[in-house]
Amino acid sequence: MFFLPVLGQPSADLTKAIPATSEPVTITKILWKQRKIRMTRGSIRGFVPGRPGEDSIAFESLLERDTISWLLQMPETRRLWSQPFTLHYVCQEKRRKYTPDLLVEFTEVPAALEREGFGRFTVIECKPPEELPKNERVLALARAGLEQITSAPFVVVLSPTLRVAAWEDASHD
Repeated sequence: MFFLPVLGQPSADLTKAIPATSEPVTITKILWKQRKIRMTRGSIRGFVPGRPGEDSIAFESLLERDTISWLLQMPETRRLWSQPFTLHYVCQEKRRKYTPDLLVEFTEVPAALEREGFGRFTVIECKPPEELPKNERVLALARAGLEQITSAPFVVVLSPTLRVAAWEDASHD
């Protein structure tokens, strides 16, 4: 599912559903601690000012920054965490880990977002569309792991127009 950057205005021109993986995923550990974003040379990292009285929110890409700003503009956004937890899992005897970019909590889910698959708590990954093909398997495995620990929806925000792809069964194409 996709959104234009205009708040609450769904875009009907594109839809994308990414199928779940059939590969077995075994959760080995969940680290319920925000991952610290390290400043590195040649990459765009920083902080978005939080709302008055709240801490700033770290980002590690321009798309994350824009998504954070977009969500903070919504009065229904109650809380927003960057790099909220790390999921450690095993798939095909290989140890892996996944940290989502954002976790958002709404006081009430805006109707336009709810129609597009957002829930009261929503796990968000920010990826430019050109990076989806090479990350599809990794994100499908992460989704399989997330489904074992939470009922929160998992969405992928695409650049550059803050379109959102909901991860659903392929039957919703």
